[in-house]
Amino acid sequence: MVSIILISHGKLAEELLNTSKLIMGEQKNVVALGLEPDESLECLKKRIRSVCARLYQEDGILILADLFGGTPTNAAILGVLGCYEKIEILSGVNLPMLLDAFINRHIPLKELTDRLKQVGKNSIISINDIETSVPEE
Repeated sequence: MVSIILISHGKLAEELLNTSKLIMGEQKNVVALGLEPDESLECLKKRIRSVCARLYQEDGILILADLFGGTPTNAAILGVLGCYEKIEILSGVNLPMLLDAFINRHIPLKELTDRLKQVGKNSIISINDIETSVPEE
């Protein structure tokens, strides 16, 4: 089973995890880390390394980050990319991606990563583009 680390600015990662618990219940080998207001890149890198060391297993680790180019994503890239045989980092995490990751974390890490990229894109829907009939009040 792939381990999952959520990283974000502020409390976003923690709240994504809390929201996912409402839908799917508690999940094993999942940690949420948020960049604190005055926290340095170096400090966050150390926290990510520590969590990776604790969670790493043969199926690998998937890091889901909030924003490409942001400090949390950069901390993951600089902190652990290349340190482990099986590690993937995806930015632009959203709730559908996280839920799908929980459902499919038994598949190989690379397949899971490719799948989640599609899930993330496909989960963005303009409600105005969907033909709906709204009942009149």
